[in-house]
Amino acid sequence: MGWYKRFHDAIETYGILEQDIYNMDETGFQMSMTSTAKVICGSETRASNAKALQPGNREWVTAIIAMTMQNAILLQH
Repeated sequence: MGWYKRFHDAIETYGILEQDIYNMDETGFQMSMTSTAKVICGSETRASNAKALQPGNREWVTAIIAMTMQNAILLQH
């Protein structure tokens, strides 16, 4: 049984209302890294999760958002 089917079954079984369903997501990114940066490596290196090195700022920012299933934003940080 897939995740969505189990999720839907739980909603029906327990009578969960849409306004009682929440989602939270979080992502992080490095401040001075641009989205155009490229890492060039051999095909055998890709599997080992090669990382880009950069000499400057190593500050990271985390973006967090939480919302209800009705799209009411609860937290944006």
